[in-house]
Amino acid sequence: MNGSFRDNQNYAPHESLRWRYFLYFVGRGLRRAFQKLYIIPISLLNLLVITLISLIRGSDAMAEMMAASWRFLLTVVSVILNACLLFSLGAPKGFIGITRRIERVPNFRNGDLEAPLLRDRAIIDAETRVEKWTLKCCGIAFDEWTDPIKQQQLENALDIAILGVDYGTDNTLVVLTLINHPGPWPEVIPWNARFLPKKYSELCVGVNRSYPIKIDLAVHPHYMIGGETGSGKTVLIKSLISQALHKGYLVYLIDMKHFVDYTALLPHLSKAVDSEDELPAFLLELVNEMHRRLKCFKECGCANIKKYNDSHAEKPMPRILCVIDEYMEAVVKTGDKDQKTRGEKNEAMIASLCKLARAAGISMILGLQRGGQEISGQIRSNTRILLGSCNDNLSIVMTGSTELGRMIPPGSVGMFVTENRQLFKSFYGGFPY
Repeated sequence: MNGSFRDNQNYAPHESLRWRYFLYFVGRGLRRAFQKLYIIPISLLNLLVITLISLIRGSDAMAEMMAASWRFLLTVVSVILNACLLFSLGAPKGFIGITRRIERVPNFRNGDLEAPLLRDRAIIDAETRVEKWTLKCCGIAFDEWTDPIKQQQLENALDIAILGVDYGTDNTLVVLTLINHPGPWPEVIPWNARFLPKKYSELCVGVNRSYPIKIDLAVHPHYMIGGETGSGKTVLIKSLISQALHKGYLVYLIDMKHFVDYTALLPHLSKAVDSEDELPAFLLELVNEMHRRLKCFKECGCANIKKYNDSHAEKPMPRILCVIDEYMEAVVKTGDKDQKTRGEKNEAMIASLCKLARAAGISMILGLQRGGQEISGQIRSNTRILLGSCNDNLSIVMTGSTELGRMIPPGSVGMFVTENRQLFKSFYGGFPY
């Protein structure tokens, strides 16, 4: 039976659901009318209509019949107008147009050909045009909403840029955080001092189509930054180093390419390592510094570096940012037995830092250009991901799937995605170092 209905050209998806939503929005509009005192002008308007209806009278049978017809017609029109007025108060702005545009998205319907319906719409930031839309899923799985291809189709149909997808108050609702009318991505975003976050533990990684994207090292201290050659990975790392130096961090750099990309930064770094022989001793020194700091916090009764600095404002302890560009080269496990053992020890010390160093104010930035070997579970579970243009192999190594990597258009320079699927463009040029 359902199949015959779908084959019928006159079948109207959402017919019963739309009527339920119409009544739902009318009821919400009535509540809003009472809350905002719109009920007063509405009541006066209805009183005027009732007065007009009462003035219509007839003197004979035909006139009485005509007068009764006019009274009935005006009563029906009045009821319809009231319902439409309450609907306009209760329904989200643009409900009809947005619903129709969603219906045009290919393959975005359930088994009964029903497309999602907009239930609520709230403006988060008027200046940046960021909004939250709550939609009735209509049986469409959550994975469908996070699918990169479906997201791209939704963005094109609705002229939006989706920043995040979350569950609603129940499994029948989904919440989209988005930018309305975002405009095209800029070619280049040069660094400007206004992007530097005021909070000591925050750094800015780039800009989405509306506002800067920040990372808070006090909350998520460690990051893996991946991207193939020419993706902009190194430029993003240089931007983070420049910001960290500006804030007075101690910055350590490990780069087996002998700092060819970081020449201008070298004089400002606290320590730089480019030798496999020096790396184990340096990592051990960093682990020891972590334990020294944690022991110091324990003696002072402080839970973390922020609490310590708040109580020792005269001599604060600086945060440490340790950058390992080409992480896989630092933990390489191929070659002879000594090289394999050294790689395992380096990986164990990096994993210890990723697991325990947050309270000590030590952050790790791991740059990856190729897949190669597996990443330690301790490191993967304690680091956040910023992924640029890359092949499927690197995406699988970093995230366990190809889904995140395919959100970046092939060949995009400076375009990255966070693990919660938020796209942004990193800065290019204009750095102080």
